[in-house]
Amino acid sequence: MLPNNIDPAVFGKRLLDVLRPHGLCVLGKPQLEAAIFCALKEASSGFRNADAFTRAELLQIPDSSYRSLNRRASMWLTAPDSRACQEKLLVECLEKLIHDYALNPSSKTIRLLFDDDVKLRNCQAVLERIDRSGRGIKPDLSISGRHLFLRSHDLDRLIQLVSQVGGSEAALAPLQQAKNAAARKKTIADLWSSAPGLISQLCVRVAGAMLTSNG
Repeated sequence: MLPNNIDPAVFGKRLLDVLRPHGLCVLGKPQLEAAIFCALKEASSGFRNADAFTRAELLQIPDSSYRSLNRRASMWLTAPDSRACQEKLLVECLEKLIHDYALNPSSKTIRLLFDDDVKLRNCQAVLERIDRSGRGIKPDLSISGRHLFLRSHDLDRLIQLVSQVGGSEAALAPLQQAKNAAARKKTIADLWSSAPGLISQLCVRVAGAMLTSNG
């Protein structure tokens, strides 16, 4: 069952915006479904704010079909992320990575779970573009396509970057003075427990530095 709060005017305008340059009979079924999907997201706040699983239930399609539809609509009808959107997404990923790192300091990998394939795809694209600049971290996707894995070496590179970009805050001194990966792991775990707000500030700086480095 579709959500009740669909704005017919917004839905119709968005659908017409897609159909007008292409024509009705030119679009195939996959493209038409993608156009309807995008129009529905713009016309219904309930649908737009729902998670991937709820959207699939509302559309009464399997999860795998929803994921395919979401990717298709994003690739065909969504404009590339702006610099601000890329930085916001990168900050979110960095915070999740460091949080998991702090909670599991003995783990050799960190795993991020995304319930939105498009968000995962965009995050992967940002990280891979940064990696080509020489200051980033190279992600490896799981078979499920919902998880982002980082190797232990990449995690330590990330923590080193945090310490380099961090600034002169006294709380960062132990991190900047850490001589090896083990010391950095312990320090980042202590920082997360004592100063999570500082970690958030660091992630904003690191994301800005990484994207600037990428040019």
